[in-house]
Amino acid sequence: MIELVVYSDSQESQIVKLLLKYLNLNDVSLTLSTNKDEELFLKLPGETEPVKHFPLMLERLLKSSPHGSLLLPTDPELKATMDSFVDFGFKHGFNVLDVDSLRMLDNYLLNETFFSGPTISLADVVLFVSVTYWTSRSKSKERMEVPNLMRWFDHLQHLPEFASCFEEFKVIQLFDEKLVMTEPKKGKPRAAYHPSEKAEKKKEKKEKPKVEKPPVETRPYDDVTRLNVVVGLVKSIRKHEDADKLYCLKIDVGSEVRSICSGLVDFLMPDQILDKKVCVLANLPKKNLRGEESNGMVLCVSNSDKSSVELLEPPVDAPVGERVYWEGYSGEADEQLSSKKGKDTFAMVQKDLNCKENVGFYKVSGAE
Repeated sequence: MIELVVYSDSQESQIVKLLLKYLNLNDVSLTLSTNKDEELFLKLPGETEPVKHFPLMLERLLKSSPHGSLLLPTDPELKATMDSFVDFGFKHGFNVLDVDSLRMLDNYLLNETFFSGPTISLADVVLFVSVTYWTSRSKSKERMEVPNLMRWFDHLQHLPEFASCFEEFKVIQLFDEKLVMTEPKKGKPRAAYHPSEKAEKKKEKKEKPKVEKPPVETRPYDDVTRLNVVVGLVKSIRKHEDADKLYCLKIDVGSEVRSICSGLVDFLMPDQILDKKVCVLANLPKKNLRGEESNGMVLCVSNSDKSSVELLEPPVDAPVGERVYWEGYSGEADEQLSSKKGKDTFAMVQKDLNCKENVGFYKVSGAE
């Protein structure tokens, strides 16, 4: 039996109770302590030392559950993103109230449905509890300042299998839908209408300058040449302090030395990466992965079941900073790739990036 102790009147207890109900965890002995000074902990069967760091308690709890994997992304980058948002909630005491933090969450959700991937994750559970107090007490006008966050919150609160697990939770009416009807202002009676006067006034009006509409995008978003892949040289490597599967790299890409996080800990040793030339996707939007800036992606190749991963290395004589092209394709790279659904170039072309006889190709059948 899993032992879990949390303070009863706390945000942590709300998160734990929500998780236990949502995942139907019946093998957990939950103690809701009334002593605020009592240390919270999680103790798993067969382990002598309890876990006392709450974000780690949540992760270990999910990993020990048969259904917990539903809330844990398998992709290393998505997992790191989830961890960063769980830590964000933890640092705010799972009660986000300041405007800057709310706007940061709102900006992140501009093109996202959930906080770490296409489905609900532990990050969404934690942040739902963390913003509920502010949402329930804020005014409609204040909520309209963070529309993406409120759209996400409204989506979750109307998921019956989710919100029903949150004790004493009632659906919050986020925006005032009442229409205010006003009577026309009373003023001086208008002068009689004279067509000739109206015509003269029209002549006096200056012509408005024409505003040119932005050109319609005709280039397909699945055009591989939108990717700006450049040759980089790994200058330093260290393990991420708060994410087990991530390396923090410093990579010279010619124009600058960039900080890039890469989920290669389970596949490559540091000496297999350091001082190596690599292919860097250099025009992705910047990310914050659990407190570390990541400005780009190191491209790798893997086998079909992704049990083996290797670096995609450019030719040894390729100069650092040189752009990598695909034979038979030409075009200018985007300044920054879009991550919007239907416009995410990398997501569209990734399935056609292959490796055959130790050479990377785009759209080559039979590649392995």
